[in-house]
Amino acid sequence: MKLEPLPYINTIPNVNTGIGCEPFLAELIQKGFQLTARKGGNYLMTATLKDKKTSIRYCIYHAFNPVDTRQTLFAWNMYADERGTPRIVEKPGDFTMQAAIDNMNVRPGWVGDFDLCTKPRFNWEGALVEGSEKSAVYFMRGNTAAYFIADNPSYDVRPLARMLDEQLKKGLQEDGKEANQ
Repeated sequence: MKLEPLPYINTIPNVNTGIGCEPFLAELIQKGFQLTARKGGNYLMTATLKDKKTSIRYCIYHAFNPVDTRQTLFAWNMYADERGTPRIVEKPGDFTMQAAIDNMNVRPGWVGDFDLCTKPRFNWEGALVEGSEKSAVYFMRGNTAAYFIADNPSYDVRPLARMLDEQLKKGLQEDGKEANQ
């Protein structure tokens, strides 16, 4: 797979300007999410889907340039999603780089400037979970990378990713206006 070259520039908005952090989390809490843990730019939230609680991991990171940001997305996709499935692992600890690559879906075009997701997941009985590829989304906007991973493979995290991406887009537009003045 050949990807287009990216410019080596620093852009904002980023986590240093507060976009994607407390105001975004406050908005999610108002929508019924519960923040259960936080460490730096890593967050663990709980959501309820059909009376069943689901843990959602959220991380936001600002890199110096888009090249580093995209590399972060690939690394996250390989290592951040620990939800092993029969498709890629024979036994725990048997996770290889090739298995991660085989399980990656590059650029589905759902959110951000560039995004990745995982291929469909299997449930504990080994049956394919419909829509499970939407339960983990990694994306970038400018130099900011983010991911949402739901432990429940039937939970669609794309709306969360789109909410954050809208805030990042607004931040880019506002920064562009300030730069022109």
